[in-house]
Amino acid sequence: VAAEDKRFFYHPGIDIIAISRALATNVFYKIGYGKRVGASTIDQQLARLLYSDELPEFRNREQSYFRKLKEMRVALQLERRYSKSKIMEEILNRIYFGHGTNGISEACRYYFGKDIRKDQLTLREIVILVSLNKSSSVYSPIFHPPPKPFLNPDANQEENELAEKDYQKKLAKEIARTTIAKKRYNYVLQKMFECGN
Repeated sequence: VAAEDKRFFYHPGIDIIAISRALATNVFYKIGYGKRVGASTIDQQLARLLYSDELPEFRNREQSYFRKLKEMRVALQLERRYSKSKIMEEILNRIYFGHGTNGISEACRYYFGKDIRKDQLTLREIVILVSLNKSSSVYSPIFHPPPKPFLNPDANQEENELAEKDYQKKLAKEIARTTIAKKRYNYVLQKMFECGN
């Protein structure tokens, strides 16, 4: 909640403050300043997950005001129909956490070998799971080294050097990805402490 939607327990499904901030920030982004920011609440994320099969706008995540308005309408309806804890339970059971895992229970088992119903998660594990919601491919805690190249002794030296250079480039990219993931973990941890979680 601290990293995704810090006013989750206080808004009615849409966050007017976040929407205002996003509109203002994205205007500056369009003229070349800053970066894009979102304003989706947890309710809106759940709306997308629940209705992506029925609503093409939710499936392809097209960036449009029309899609956002639909999302907001569905989020408000979800909020009227379900309690905050039920909404949180639903989103946690539906989020894609990467590596073919859907839902918090599967993710705990895959990444940490733990059964969420029986085992206590560490703060580090919680932070990693929260980060995966943002982008499971970028923030995965699993290091994926590229396969080492086969250096053919019969090939000319230039071919082997190119293969080695390509390998080093892919390795550097994966190291950079894990560095970005660690920065995200620290950001999430900081947000959790700021919100007192």
